[in-house]
Amino acid sequence: MMMTGLKKKHLVVLVALAAVLPFLNSLSGDFVWDDRTLILQDYKLQHLNYFSSLFLRDYFEHADEEIKYGYYRPLVSLSLMADFSLWGPRPFGFHLTNVLLHGAVSALVFLFLSRLFPRRGGVALASALVFAVHPVHCESVAWISGRTDLIATGLMLSSLLALASAPARRWGLPLSLLLFLLAPFAKESALVLPPVAAAYLAAFEPQWARRRAGRLVLLYGLAAAVYLTLRFAVAEVKTGAVAVLTPAETVFSSLSTLLLYLGKILLPLNLTAYITNPPASSLLDPRAAAGAAILAAILFWLVRSWRKGDRPLVFILAFALVSLAPLANIVRISGPADMGFPAAERFLYAPSIALIAAGVALVSYLLRGRRPRAVLTVGAVLVLAVLTVRRNAVWRDEGALFADALRSSPNAPLLWNNLGVHYSRTGRHEEAVRHIERGLSLAGPNPRLLVNLAAAMRDAGRFEESLALLDRAAAGRVPAAIRHNRGRVLAALGDDRAAATELEEALKLHPARVEIMIDLAETYKRLGFYDRAERVYEQALELHPAAALWSNLGVVRKLAGDLEGARAALMKSLSLDPGASAARGNLGVVLARMGLYPEALRELRAARSLDPANLDAANALGVLLAQTGEESRAEGLFLEIARDHPGNGEAYINMGILQHRRGRKEEAARWFERARAVAPGDPRVAAFFRESGR
Repeated sequence: MMMTGLKKKHLVVLVALAAVLPFLNSLSGDFVWDDRTLILQDYKLQHLNYFSSLFLRDYFEHADEEIKYGYYRPLVSLSLMADFSLWGPRPFGFHLTNVLLHGAVSALVFLFLSRLFPRRGGVALASALVFAVHPVHCESVAWISGRTDLIATGLMLSSLLALASAPARRWGLPLSLLLFLLAPFAKESALVLPPVAAAYLAAFEPQWARRRAGRLVLLYGLAAAVYLTLRFAVAEVKTGAVAVLTPAETVFSSLSTLLLYLGKILLPLNLTAYITNPPASSLLDPRAAAGAAILAAILFWLVRSWRKGDRPLVFILAFALVSLAPLANIVRISGPADMGFPAAERFLYAPSIALIAAGVALVSYLLRGRRPRAVLTVGAVLVLAVLTVRRNAVWRDEGALFADALRSSPNAPLLWNNLGVHYSRTGRHEEAVRHIERGLSLAGPNPRLLVNLAAAMRDAGRFEESLALLDRAAAGRVPAAIRHNRGRVLAALGDDRAAATELEEALKLHPARVEIMIDLAETYKRLGFYDRAERVYEQALELHPAAALWSNLGVVRKLAGDLEGARAALMKSLSLDPGASAARGNLGVVLARMGLYPEALRELRAARSLDPANLDAANALGVLLAQTGEESRAEGLFLEIARDHPGNGEAYINMGILQHRRGRKEEAARWFERARAVAPGDPRVAAFFRESGR
């Protein structure tokens, strides 16, 4: 079936829409798993002035102070920076980018396969539609961090399309080389493109390629060398906690993993974010034997297609084998040791193009007649789309994701730990403790899990147990994390001096960790060391000029009596985040102390309007109303706070002060009695009873 230019345009749109529609429910998903480290906690992605630094660091630079993963993916980091500049810390926009990228890649799949099968347009369309809606791609699309494969695959396909035009257009080869040069900066697996390009040229342009063979090898080799030179100069290469396999075990495990991957393409019902894939030690393992049979069948089909002159199938089968090669784990892929032979569904994104196209071509050969093929295609696309919509729901938040993964890998310590950390983050502290303890029982005395369990116990109020766990973890390799958590526990116990010592040591070990700086500055603030707190916040702001840090600096300056400095810092905070109620409330207090009452009233009212639960701003507003002669309105506001928030001692104290000023001593005493019940240590309460002789 030949397609006119106009019809092909319509089909491109159809494929792109088919790719986008099943993933629309992923737009409501949260940040999960690596998203938190790569986006929410990485301050360099949040400020455009760090643009150039993204080319000079490990992709997971911010993940951990001791471990470097050896990934160099500045293109992905740049895409995340662009999203953050547009959307801020809202996941919707990041998910939207992923969905649109998948739509674009699916359209490229159709355009590329249309060149391979110009007389079998149905194969190209059916393959592209199946690729577009396949649920095995949920990990790459519904997970924000999965976009590495989306970008790399899109660049690889674009490079191949440019190469296909090279014999007729002079710009084709330079463009293909440029796109290939960019692709590995999104994911290392894109380095398979030169052999894929060689297979394409051997199948479709042998004479053109033969005349330029030396030049092609040199140019593609130089492009790969540029990437590898930068990668090894910037990123250390580590193997991670992978299982150590012999060469024979690697070969047999690769064969068994081939079976696993084909199963996920043909019957995508057992999908999981965490694949436990035990190594295979010989061909006596049924999985390895089946994988060997599949590989033999593919090779037989490739040779047969070559002899028959079926160039599209020759290339597609070669593409499948070459794109699967990085998954053979000859160059070790980082992963938890209990995972066995590392495997992941996102690894299938690019290889699935060839695997699906080969499968569709086989079905097309076996199933005669246009109508049966059309019915089968529509049915398969609809079923796969439904499975994709259902699978997206698993990626909506970390609770759903890790609980689902545990159903298939119940003995994975990492999953128990991650689910526990999620529960801790959402306030379910005892559940967090139980889950991380379960992970520790499976992993043994893992320092990272011990630190996470200590943090969960701290949040649950079990401070002594938390400190004991941190002492156990000290034998491991995460000293900065241990010091940091010890500082937090000691601060929670009220020992701010000891907390400051621990946090100072943590900062020495990791001087660019903004989270440590914040905790240390807040500790100094509680100790009354305002000059030290100010210096630490200024240091943090040099790294991460965020609205919240400017606001915190303003509070420190306010406490130190530097009202002009506090005003400047708080106004800077509001210029970055005008909707910050806390910053507006603090600015109102500063303005009031400067005698700028109209401006102060405006800011305090705005703070309360932005967040009715901002009780500090509400109390400050009441105090200012009383000072400006509106005592009745102040009294009404204090009564409202006391009624709606009976545990707020500040409202009781302010009411007591107001009534005492009015000469209503008995009524003032009643309010101070209520304040003493909820805030017995407040010096204003003690002063009242001391001065009144009560």
